[in-house]
Amino acid sequence: MSLLVTIAVGIVLLGGLVFFHELGHFAAAKAFGVKVLKFSLGFGPRLWGFRRGETEYQIAALPLGGYVKMAGEQPGAPVAPEDRGRGFLEQKAWKRAVIALAGPVVNLLLPPLVYAALFLVPQRAAPPVIGFVMPGEPADAAGLKPGDRVLSVDGVATRSFDEMKELIESRPGTKLHLRVEREGAPLETDVTTSVETEDAIVEKVRKGKIGIVAGRLPPYVAVVEGGRAHQAGVRTFDRVASVNGRRVGNRVELEQALRAPGPLEVELVRSVPLGVAVAPAGTATTLRTTIPAGDVPLGVESPDLYVREVKPDSQAWRAGLRPGDKIVALGGTQAASGLRVEMRLRELRREDPPRAVMLSVEREGVRRDLAFVPSMVERMDALQGPVREPEWGFAFDDRIYAMEPYAPSELVSVSYGPVEAVQRGVRESVNVTRVMALGIAGLFTAKVSARSIGGPVLLFQLAGASAEKGLADFLKMFALISINLGLLNLLPVPVLDGFHVLVSAVEGVSRRPVSLRVREVANYIGLAMLLALMVLALFNDLVRTLTTM
Repeated sequence: MSLLVTIAVGIVLLGGLVFFHELGHFAAAKAFGVKVLKFSLGFGPRLWGFRRGETEYQIAALPLGGYVKMAGEQPGAPVAPEDRGRGFLEQKAWKRAVIALAGPVVNLLLPPLVYAALFLVPQRAAPPVIGFVMPGEPADAAGLKPGDRVLSVDGVATRSFDEMKELIESRPGTKLHLRVEREGAPLETDVTTSVETEDAIVEKVRKGKIGIVAGRLPPYVAVVEGGRAHQAGVRTFDRVASVNGRRVGNRVELEQALRAPGPLEVELVRSVPLGVAVAPAGTATTLRTTIPAGDVPLGVESPDLYVREVKPDSQAWRAGLRPGDKIVALGGTQAASGLRVEMRLRELRREDPPRAVMLSVEREGVRRDLAFVPSMVERMDALQGPVREPEWGFAFDDRIYAMEPYAPSELVSVSYGPVEAVQRGVRESVNVTRVMALGIAGLFTAKVSARSIGGPVLLFQLAGASAEKGLADFLKMFALISINLGLLNLLPVPVLDGFHVLVSAVEGVSRRPVSLRVREVANYIGLAMLLALMVLALFNDLVRTLTTM
């Protein structure tokens, strides 16, 4: 998206947010008879406007905010004789609190409506079909298989994979009853979800998991040394393109094709040599081989426990880990899948200093126990700024989890009625508001770095990126920033709406007005804080822009 379009989209998003925010103040002020002198979108010189009644409406040159100017709004400002009783500071404390709250409240009420509107529109979604079952996980123990279509969870129908995932994740440590369809036949089974605690920076979230993945995994293989596949020249991380002339598009099709009796004519694609993280251009080669029939096991398995790359200068390399090693245990616990290993490593990621990593690996049929303390490296986190993390020094192959896209004919259409759409809209808005509030609180407790604060550059970038994905993503971004704007304005900081609410509450309790001097000093402090925040936000924007160039 071009810079001019990004700026235009950003102005539309910010202008819409400011319009509704100021409209809240404007409507509340009018309702209480307060005289509104000006309603402005933007700051600075007027570009266009008109006057209707006693109020001037305008669009100003700097589209980074807006304001509603009321009579008697500033401490010590004179009020014309004909406007006596209509000045903002002349109003009762509760009326001033309502006027101040109206802007943020409108920002917080908009997102449920936006989300509800999005839920009303039919969406194309992935079907509730299991693409991969992690070995050793609850789904595996319950006998679920790739290709199974989950019809319901505890009696609740599942129309898409996301709905199924939502039901499972909301029930950690719970026994669930699943109705499943397998190759056209009905099947029922019980599965007890495991409890996973995800560290989402601002909070730890407990979720139910059963060890399934959506979509269909590509047909990459690992081979056991000495098996028929290995003897025929098949190697770990090869991708099978066809078996006996039949095209293979995913791992389920591969497993079905490999069950064919007799010799197997196999076409392979080999693109990245072991130890190389990224394939050099033009290195992919197509190979053909025949796997003979015989009593020796085929020796083909999932490649997700096999190490793709080990950095030569890493502690893992010094400990003896090599590309092609199969991880069989981590920290003394049997490794059921590469995904489980990666999840355990993520749990250890924020330890400083890091603990020793204990790995058991298999190479050429021999088990080796390795131990090493990972190095610490610094990286830039979007929320926390620079963070120190352990550098494991090895990686699995991301390609094996690159889900094969569904054909348009395989997608399902999911839509909701008005009542359910509103319920989901409110629930989504509440969840986003809670996370956003925790994030803002984290700034004051140093749990979230001040480097995460963004200014107009970041806002315009987010607006442009969301608009490029489509109207739905743009509206979601609109709702997200609307919540952020509403919460920030509720902070009891001078010049923000929350401070007016605080002053009104103090005056309501003490039954006497806050002195003119206190108001003036507070305004000066607030302006200084706002200026400092703007400088910090612009600095962060500049750093982000330079680091991504």
